[in-house]
Amino acid sequence: AVNSLMLGLGYTEYYAQGGDWGSMVCKQLGSKFTDNCKALHVNMLAARPPNGMRMSQAVKTLNETDLKKVERLSTMRRYEFAYQEIQGTKPQTLGYSLADSPIGLATWIVEKFSTWGDNRPDRDPLRAFSMDDLLTNV
Repeated sequence: AVNSLMLGLGYTEYYAQGGDWGSMVCKQLGSKFTDNCKALHVNMLAARPPNGMRMSQAVKTLNETDLKKVERLSTMRRYEFAYQEIQGTKPQTLGYSLADSPIGLATWIVEKFSTWGDNRPDRDPLRAFSMDDLLTNV
């Protein structure tokens, strides 16, 4: 659909960038429409075990360092991905709430920086980002 849209807009050649789900769309554009999509940039890589191996089998091949990374990802999924659930299941409710409250919107956005920024151990977003950076994103 995206390639058809770009062609319909008159772009016979284009570049694509995607994060989150957009990275998966870009992967398809870059592999299926090489005559049109000349380059792509993604900021979320989705990887699978090699050669059709099951995840449970792949985990058994990891060293201690990589196992710790998998554990960290599992912890993040458990405690930090609720935003995906609410955005995916109740986007209208969230949208009205954030549109109605500038403070609510700022809190929602800055909370992501406190979780995703390199600001351990206390998760203070100002350890990793300036106030100007945060406000620019808000």
